[in-house]
Amino acid sequence: MPYQFTHEDVAFLAGADGTAALEATAELALRPDTMVGDVQRLSQAYPGQQGALTATVLARRALAPRVAAAADWLLTEDAAQQATADAVARLRAQELARRCPGASVHDVTCSVGTELDSLLCQPDLGRVLGSDLDDVRLAMARHNVPGAALLRADALTATSRADVVIADPGRRAGARRTFRMSDTRPPLPDLLGVLRGRLAVVKCAPGVDYSLLRDEHGFTGQVQAISLDGGVREVCLWTLPGMAGRRATVVRSDGSGFEVDDTEPDDVGADAPGRWIVDPDGAVVRAGLVRHYAHRHGLWQLDPHLAYLTGDALPPGARGWPVLEEMRLSAKPLRKRLAQLDCGTLEITVRGVDIDPDQLRRQLKPAGTRSMTLVVARIGDRPTVYICDAGQRAEGTGPTGRPITGR
Repeated sequence: MPYQFTHEDVAFLAGADGTAALEATAELALRPDTMVGDVQRLSQAYPGQQGALTATVLARRALAPRVAAAADWLLTEDAAQQATADAVARLRAQELARRCPGASVHDVTCSVGTELDSLLCQPDLGRVLGSDLDDVRLAMARHNVPGAALLRADALTATSRADVVIADPGRRAGARRTFRMSDTRPPLPDLLGVLRGRLAVVKCAPGVDYSLLRDEHGFTGQVQAISLDGGVREVCLWTLPGMAGRRATVVRSDGSGFEVDDTEPDDVGADAPGRWIVDPDGAVVRAGLVRHYAHRHGLWQLDPHLAYLTGDALPPGARGWPVLEEMRLSAKPLRKRLAQLDCGTLEITVRGVDIDPDQLRRQLKPAGTRSMTLVVARIGDRPTVYICDAGQRAEGTGPTGRPITGR
């Protein structure tokens, strides 16, 4: 059960004594094998504050890889888990400033202030307001984002006349992650209903059902799938003028990345593998833009129903496997062939075939010195195995001449 912060906790942690206590707590390991002893030491040094200190430092550590300011923030475990990474929040704020210069923005689920921090850094935006129903998180936001305009308000109640509304309904409760639209806080369908007709940006879980949003909840804006360093982080719903259809945004920590959307051509065929099998970024797959991405890079599909692509060159920034040969899925001949190829370290990636990669690896017993990959895919009605060299990632940022600008 996550620690439940109180106003008294926040007041202590935000003060000079709390700051010193947090610095001391950060020196502790706080690992499962040291936790009992660490907490005992904290309870002796800071009676009654050991829970808040431990929870804060662990939440900071969890958030630090994604948010640069995390080392000084006050936050809960749930807030740390759902907080938007700096690179993604900054990109969204820049797009808002570009599309709606001078617009006032209201983050109606501001939590501890992650999104507010990025919005306030955009000089081309107007007034930025944050609100939340959780008084404790609002107190944390006041500490994290000094000078931010904050108020306690329900996201389902109109409390401002801001030009653009941003919302990120809660998708977590402790260790449990919520995937159903009706289970978010506030419920996503209710929120979309309240925001209908307004300019809005609503963040959702990556698994949101686009067709359900359109058919049952009347959403007509743009669905944007966003990945960071290969992991799909969120889906963003935009209702700004001229925004419709689907878009994939690929962000990388090194500053590179690209976008693809459904206005691009998607006329590609399916055929035998070329030099490479290509695994498109998860945002491209989640946005349903695999064929559009393939067309852009001169690739084709291994099978019309699979996201695996193939071609004679690996697109900039993409991950792929150099194809050596093709075999049917049968453990005994595969084991023999891999032994002949001196296979040792073996990656197995699967799509469209119901097998356990770990179990298959045990059956194949690789014992050589060469790193290799098996790409297992259902081609037509037949499970097929492509024996490949180890996976590689091409250098480069993405499509030539098209940075992330938000179309």
